[in-house]
Amino acid sequence: MAWIGLKVSPVSTQCGGYLACSEGLRWSTAYLKKLIKPGILQVFLQLPLVEWVNACLSSNWGIHMNTYWRYVFPITCWKLWNWRNMEIFQPPFKRPPSGHLTIQDYVASVRKAFDRGSPGTQNRTRNEGQLKWQAPMRNWIKVNTDGIAKSTNGHSGCGGLLRNSDGCWIMGFTRWLGNCAVFLAELWGLYIGMEMAWTLGFKKVWFECNSKAVIIAIQSHKEWRNSSSVLYSRIHEYMNRDWDIRISHVYREANGCAYWLANFSINQEASTQIWNTPCRSCKYVVL
Repeated sequence: MAWIGLKVSPVSTQCGGYLACSEGLRWSTAYLKKLIKPGILQVFLQLPLVEWVNACLSSNWGIHMNTYWRYVFPITCWKLWNWRNMEIFQPPFKRPPSGHLTIQDYVASVRKAFDRGSPGTQNRTRNEGQLKWQAPMRNWIKVNTDGIAKSTNGHSGCGGLLRNSDGCWIMGFTRWLGNCAVFLAELWGLYIGMEMAWTLGFKKVWFECNSKAVIIAIQSHKEWRNSSSVLYSRIHEYMNRDWDIRISHVYREANGCAYWLANFSINQEASTQIWNTPCRSCKYVVL
């Protein structure tokens, strides 16, 4: 706040443990215990700022499975920052002792506002169970892939990972693709995932990606005459091999690790990279 002439410490004595702007807003431990899964708390408090933000945006760390983390995270940031400022500049205001309940009520109100009058509300309610990664059947593996294209710099990339029926990491990959459309990046992710699963010798494989357009395209069996036709043909060649596969759509909330890897690929600017173990921040998204 020095730029507007206010001499206020980023860690206020009135904030009861809030950490503010030098490394970005962090949350009070008392509230965290009510909002975040217990096994994630230590990781949440120790991650560097950029990795912390990426992990919060690409994972579901909420303690309640029926609560959308994508609402809980920004609303909690806003509420805690707002309460901190009100304590400093609007005494005798005190933050509510059960602030986590206030946050949960506000999240419920926001969700209700978005759902009210929207078509397909009932279907969306039924699908809330799909907002978390689901393990495949025993003796199967699951391959999650994603592709991304940044409008800011034109860079694109893809990423994915293989996990077994216990949710354990088998292998992951990232690939920088230069400049291409997000649809093509999604196709690349699926193709590399298929190539990796086949090369490793797996015969029962479930592929998931969060692009409905890609799923519809590869299941339509149409002949393409564009820049992705060769890649499309390679995917179909793998689909026709002697193995048992499933390909389905998944919501991005349940595809968080693949999404993280796709974003990470853009920073690598390298051809396909193989990850035998989760890279540093990704392992927290896998949890």
